[in-house]
Amino acid sequence: MPIGPTPKHTERYPIHTFTKEEFLALFYKTAQTLGWRVVHMSNAGMIAHTSTDAFTWNAEIKITFEENTAVIQSSSTGGEMVDWGKNETKVNEFISTLNTMIASSSKEELHAMYLLLKEQFVAEKEDILLLPPPTVAEHTKNFFSIFLPNKQQFFTPLLLNINILIFILMISNGVDILSPTSESILAWGGSFRPATLSGEWWRLITSCFVHIGIIHLLMNMYALVNIGMILEPMIGKARFITAYLLAGLTSSITSLWWHDYAVSAGASGAIFGMYGLFLALLTSNLIHKEERKSLLSSIVFFIIYNLLFGMLGNIDNSGHIGGLIGGMVIGYAFIPGLLKPQNIRTYPTIALLILVILAASFFVYKSIPNDIGIYNEKMKELSLLESKALELESNIGTMTSKAEILQELTTTDIGNWKKCIEVINTTDALDLPGTYLKRNRLIKEYLQLRLEKSKLIYKAVSENTFMYDTEMNHYDQKIEVIMKEISQY
Repeated sequence: MPIGPTPKHTERYPIHTFTKEEFLALFYKTAQTLGWRVVHMSNAGMIAHTSTDAFTWNAEIKITFEENTAVIQSSSTGGEMVDWGKNETKVNEFISTLNTMIASSSKEELHAMYLLLKEQFVAEKEDILLLPPPTVAEHTKNFFSIFLPNKQQFFTPLLLNINILIFILMISNGVDILSPTSESILAWGGSFRPATLSGEWWRLITSCFVHIGIIHLLMNMYALVNIGMILEPMIGKARFITAYLLAGLTSSITSLWWHDYAVSAGASGAIFGMYGLFLALLTSNLIHKEERKSLLSSIVFFIIYNLLFGMLGNIDNSGHIGGLIGGMVIGYAFIPGLLKPQNIRTYPTIALLILVILAASFFVYKSIPNDIGIYNEKMKELSLLESKALELESNIGTMTSKAEILQELTTTDIGNWKKCIEVINTTDALDLPGTYLKRNRLIKEYLQLRLEKSKLIYKAVSENTFMYDTEMNHYDQKIEVIMKEISQY
């Protein structure tokens, strides 16, 4: 399974029995039998394309000579990064047919065919087969071409560059390159149920462009380029970017629904959506039957392998599944327009699809419980009441009127501590994890101690006595101990 900017497979075939000229005729006859289109012929060799259909995987077959050997090479032409073994299959198919042609062809017939073909040969000075092999600089240029938008692939390079740029910005601002903290991921747009459901809905999309370390980024970008180079020319730019973003949304929504407290990020959900879309296309007649089987098995293998791999580590498989299902739904929605573009318009279909998925996502978004988010809001309310009560206690010595002091102690001090207890009690109805429940128990003890101490302060002021000082000091010691325990949660 060759991997690289242009996957290829090469075999060498001995030509001892026939002359080079007779083999050129055999090669042409073989290509014609296979239905391949010969695009270049010369005394140096031949180039043929396996298909001209937009929805069929295509390869360039190049035949050249080295002494008494024919070099047969199949190279991918769709801009893919992985050929899933298809180039090797094409070379073997060519050699198998070539052997059949050899058994049924006479040297006289081949010589006559060569003389006819010779009239179509390109001149030696125009023969691309005689050009020197690509230099290192040319190979480098070909590699970096995946980052440059073009007519065939516009959004794939653009998405690749955006993801890389965001990661570079993260690293340049101090985020760990290998293992970023959850706080860092959240700060850069990762999704976290309490935050996302508390009005920060935009995290559903931004989380698709944030990665948890460079390994996470490289794996996702490799998969993005691989599927993007195939799909974008096949379905068109508008469908491609729409499908990518909507699959990312369905992935984020699924992850949000599944995980109560995990921070999620990464493009893998949207990329799984692209594989799901391709899987849907492979179940239709858009792609030729002979190509469909190998492609289908490769895509299914990729999906199953990655889902199983996701079960082994700290990987968000729920997001992968959500993106995959979303991508398949999108793919089936696109199929009618791809089969009959003259009858079904692209943009109305895209607009309707966006509307349906946004509506479904909004419904799920609103139906997901946000107990942690509610809890955090309650804690903010409690903190504000606590600050007012503590501020009064620290300023009580500046008040000159006993009546004023007693009034403030009743309303601002004792009153606010009672309100704090009421607030913390409302969280009992929330579905909270065990650590939150333990923290709540300590907070309740803390608030009750504060309330009891405030009542003693009121008694001391109203009775104009210092007889409660020892008891208040005792409360202070208990409060200090329990605050240390709370700080551990």
